Amino acid sequence: DRLRAAPGVVGSVVAGSLVLHALGAPHELLALEGAMVLTLGCVGALTSVWKVSFHTAAACASLIILTTVQGAWFHAVLPLTALIGWSRVRLGAHTPAQGVVGAVLGGALGGVGFLLLR
Repeated sequence: DRLRAAPGVVGSVVAGSLVLHALGAPHELLALEGAMVLTLGCVGALTSVWKVSFHTAAACASLIILTTVQGAWFHAVLPLTALIGWSRVRLGAHTPAQGVVGAVLGGALGGVGFLLLR
């Protein structure tokens, strides 16, 4: 199911990014969208081979980007990211390794992508 849904998800994010650009959205918002497209695309490509948690990837990407923009106090919400990973394992959707890999990829790709596009 996830492989069928992924192109629609990425397509809607790309379409949203184009609309934001056309409407003159702030540059940081466009950088956020670009970082998320990068993260979704890379995690999606890996998921076609080995199931990785999109939920933990998006959570960690968001955390790193928010910390970059708002400051280090945002690290206080790190336990929420761990809680998302735990819930995915508890629901039987992922193994612990799939959650951790999603978190690491999301944080790295989202964070680096945002910094490069910012």
